[in-house]
Amino acid sequence: MDLKKTPTPFFDSSNDEIDLFELMSTLWEKRITILGFIIISMLFGIFYAITATEKWTANAIITQPQKDDLSVVINTIDKLSMYGVNNLPSPIEIYDNFISEFNKYDNKINFLTNNPLGSELLNNAHKNHTNNKWVNSIEARPLDNNAVTSGITISVSSKKSDDALNLLNEYTSYIISIEKNRIINNIEYEKTSFLSKGETQYQIMLKDAILNKASELNDLNYAFKIAKAAEIVRPLTNFESSGRFSIRLGTQGLAEKISTINQMKISEYQPELTKLKESMAKIKEIKLTQFEFKPFSYLQSPLPPTTKDEPKLAQITILSTVIGGLLGVSIVLFQHLLKQRRYKAHYRQRFIDKAAQ
Repeated sequence: MDLKKTPTPFFDSSNDEIDLFELMSTLWEKRITILGFIIISMLFGIFYAITATEKWTANAIITQPQKDDLSVVINTIDKLSMYGVNNLPSPIEIYDNFISEFNKYDNKINFLTNNPLGSELLNNAHKNHTNNKWVNSIEARPLDNNAVTSGITISVSSKKSDDALNLLNEYTSYIISIEKNRIINNIEYEKTSFLSKGETQYQIMLKDAILNKASELNDLNYAFKIAKAAEIVRPLTNFESSGRFSIRLGTQGLAEKISTINQMKISEYQPELTKLKESMAKIKEIKLTQFEFKPFSYLQSPLPPTTKDEPKLAQITILSTVIGGLLGVSIVLFQHLLKQRRYKAHYRQRFIDKAAQ
């Protein structure tokens, strides 16, 4: 071993002190090695940042819908409410349901699976889509704790800026279609339920009207017989009559009333039947098969992202440079420590050999 190049230890185990001058001197002597690690690590970081899959996120800010956004739905709901149809969705419920559907995991997977751009993202990712960054990038989150007034941020990510914007618009339309179907189904269910109850009510009223008509005719026939027996032909004046068989109209009046009621249709006899039938017919005409609406209002319309989320070239370059520097310093210090130990072991052996002589 060349003793002239024996390293001077910068750490003395006898007194647990570090020789900072020797430490800095060692690092300075190996500065080329350390610089090499820094450059290699930095170049690797730059290469990773350039070749890694990019992630761009498109955002929009929404808030509760304005009247114009839901004008068709609101008009339809108002018409149905006027006829007594209840349990219909309010604008706030429609808005809340949209946000809930936007964040629903199954909707995200179904959309990405059936979308050409989304399908490509899923196919290139891990099979466990629960932790898939593309699935989790689709979200609706409050801007702050006071989301009612400040709004909700909706976002979708992709590998390209334009793709992210397209996916955001397409996914928003997809959720709107889900919400549209939900509203239609809700309204149709309430309409069907109301019409079913109305039909039951109509049948009950019809039976009651038939029975009441027959009962009234029966009473009038008895009153006619009594008036005829009493030889009361013309209506009586200043005559108070009570009870089921009033003879105040006399036989002529009673005969005309019996004839008129007999000629009346049941709907004429009970006008409420006609009103109920007309109301039910008007409710059936109210439909929402074709309509456009928006369950929210934009505070900020979707725009293509101008900066990518990852990889960040500057951050990765700085981090890789720091890691390279730490790695270079660690290896230099480790090599120096090995030389120190070999140096001590060599002289310990020489001392033992001399003592043995």
